[in-house]
Amino acid sequence: MIVGEDGRSSTEKDTIERDDFWATTSNKQLNFVQHIKTLLATHGRAAVVLPDNVLFEGGAGETIRRKLLHECDLHTLLRLPTGLFYAQGVKANVLFFDKKPASESPWTKQLWIYDLRTNKHFTLKTNPLRREDLDEFVGLYNVGNRQKRKPTWSAENPEGRWRVYSYDELVARDKASLDIFWLKDESLADSDNLPPPDVKEAAPNRRNRGVHEPLPEKVDVLISGTGPAGLCLAAQLAQFPGIETMIVEKMPANIIKGKADGINTRTMEMFQAFGFADKVKRETYWVNQTNFWMPDPKNPDLIRRVGRVQDVADDSSEMPHILINQARLHELFLEVMKNSPSRLEPDYGWEVVGLTIDPSTNDHPVTVTLKDATGVNWWATRTVRANYVVGCDGAHSAVRKSIGGDRPPMGAGHVGAHHPGRA
Repeated sequence: MIVGEDGRSSTEKDTIERDDFWATTSNKQLNFVQHIKTLLATHGRAAVVLPDNVLFEGGAGETIRRKLLHECDLHTLLRLPTGLFYAQGVKANVLFFDKKPASESPWTKQLWIYDLRTNKHFTLKTNPLRREDLDEFVGLYNVGNRQKRKPTWSAENPEGRWRVYSYDELVARDKASLDIFWLKDESLADSDNLPPPDVKEAAPNRRNRGVHEPLPEKVDVLISGTGPAGLCLAAQLAQFPGIETMIVEKMPANIIKGKADGINTRTMEMFQAFGFADKVKRETYWVNQTNFWMPDPKNPDLIRRVGRVQDVADDSSEMPHILINQARLHELFLEVMKNSPSRLEPDYGWEVVGLTIDPSTNDHPVTVTLKDATGVNWWATRTVRANYVVGCDGAHSAVRKSIGGDRPPMGAGHVGAHHPGRA
């Protein structure tokens, strides 16, 4: 929440409309670039630290980059080490540009890029960035005569960190993206260290799927509910085709709107195991600070900020605290499942209405009763036997009720009571 001089409050996601801005957007970093441009006098110079999304974001981002290249001399871009200059885990850059008078032809002729990120490993404490680490860049910048700059990169020297791109090359890139890198990441140079392909080789004798295919009679694990907990477990088990897994959901499809959109740093670390942590970081809103507000003692009709704290403590995690639509999170887990060796997919339209446990046998002792809501046979029931049943079906869990568990009171620090058996 932001309170202006007139006492009016607005959220940080409000769209900013100004006649002197190139584009209208709610993106604070893009608005920051535009604001700096308006403050500069003609021939004024700026060096601005900005996150990577300013370099590649489409829509207003593309408009602003093209305007910046045309109306200013954007001459230098320094790719900074990850997480040292902006926020924990954020990839940032320094953009150097000069404001110029109106002109039909673009002022930017060349953009020089120095890569201080690839294969550089700095930390805030054990290996901090020092002044001497910038010596090569400062020398190559050639502040006395930028026209006599010389690149260190060439076809003969592909490891050079200082490279130049022409205006025509920049505007020809998709969305005029300035997210440019050319050095080979040493951590990926060895094929043994390459990340596994997204799509795994399909296991033989997989279950046939389809609306008219019968449900299996027996499975090793049956998961009830396709919330984040159920999908996370299913995505893990899907990597092991020897464990026959089934996940059922009474809804007809994945949710559209989220119910809980916050993801903490430890969960983000877990996403690395599934291979989509970087994708989540690119797509989401990062919570870097938390602000506290109270009524203004001098004018109770207004509010004032009384505190601001860093959201993620330094060195607690390399991952950020983020906000993501829960439906999108489901999609990421579903993609992992579909690309797994077992090609696991949820059985939508099937609701767990009860289960029984046969203590006299160890051969699939749990019998689960499912109610059909698929539209093929409305409200008909089917039974599936399982070795294990996992209830991830929420506060009104049919699995919990079937084993005699009670819904815990709101705010309780524990869930239910242990019940013998395998459910």
